[in-house]
Parts: sequence; C-alpha cells; structure tokens
Amino acid sequence: MVSTVGRVFPRFVVVLLSVLTILAFPFGGRGLADDEALRVGVFGVDASPPIGSPVAYVPARTIEDPLSARGVVLLAAGRPIVLCAVDWIGIANGGHDAWREALAEAAGTSPDRVAVHAVHQHDGPRCDFTAEELLAAHGLGGKHFDAPFARRVSFQNAKRPARGEGGAVAGPEAAAVAIW
Repeated sequence: MVSTVGRVFPRFVVVLLSVLTILAFPFGGRGLADDEALRVGVFGVDASPPIGSPVAYVPARTIEDPLSARGVVLLAAGRPIVLCAVDWIGIANGGHDAWREALAEAAGTSPDRVAVHAVHQHDGPRCDFTAEELLAAHGLGGKHFDAPFARRVSFQNAKRPARGEGGAVAGPEAAAVAIW
C-alpha cells in the first residue's frame, strides 16, 4: 500500500479549517455567541484490509503502510457535525449510507450532519453494499470487495470513545462524541 499520511493530512487540515471558518464567521456576519464555544473531538481507526481482500486491481498481498479512517466531531450550537476521511478508493451507495448512519448514531446526530469521504487511492479497498447485493444475485458476491470487512470497519469506527482536549471526553459530551 502507498503511504497516504503526507497527502491525506494536508487535505484534511484544509477541509477542517474551511469548516471551522464557516462556523466561526457565517454569512450574516455573526459568529458563535460567547456561550456557544466550539468544541472538537477527534477519532481514528485502522482501515487496512485483510491480506487476500479485493482492493482496486488485485487482492491485497501485503500491508506496507496501514490505511485509516480519521475524522473530527464539531460541537457548538445544534447537533454535532461529523467529518470523516477514509483511505479507500471509494465508498458509495449503501456503503456511504451505512457509514453515515453508524457515525451519526455514535455522535448523537443525524446522517445529514455527517460527511464521509474516500481519498480515492488506487491501492485501497472500496465499499458499495448496493453493488455487492446486485453482484451476489448473479453469483459474483465477494469478488468486488470484502463486505464483512467494510461493515466491521464502519461500525468499529462508530463504537470507540472519542478523545478531546486533555484525553478522553467525559460527561454530557461523551454521548455526542462517541467516535474514535
């Protein structure tokens, strides 16, 4: 696998800073009220496929650099906002819905406040549960991608405790940022 740390992180930082800027300085010229402090939780999980799993062009033979799913949870006024980037070639259709639903449930928000993005590296796995169902109906299930692995990663991502400033998040925030 190709290392993505140098390429993914700068993009992730740009997206995060853009979102934070929009939240702090919305178009009406009014920012967050003094009592609406912005809090940020982070999460991450290993998203490397098992050896032998289908990836872009051939089954995975080795894992040279682990793949990850990383993100942030933004807490201010209203329900939490979740941003997640995954080192996979793509997450589409039913796969995208499953990731958003799992992360939304863990963060105590709704799927419309969750963004999941794949960095589209060509040596990573893909996730499309809708396509997998169509392929399985024609005897081709499991050849496009490893559906059980993809489900484990999406739900594993949503069941880990979040970390905020100073370590683990506790109290009321723990339910809102229950991802990492």
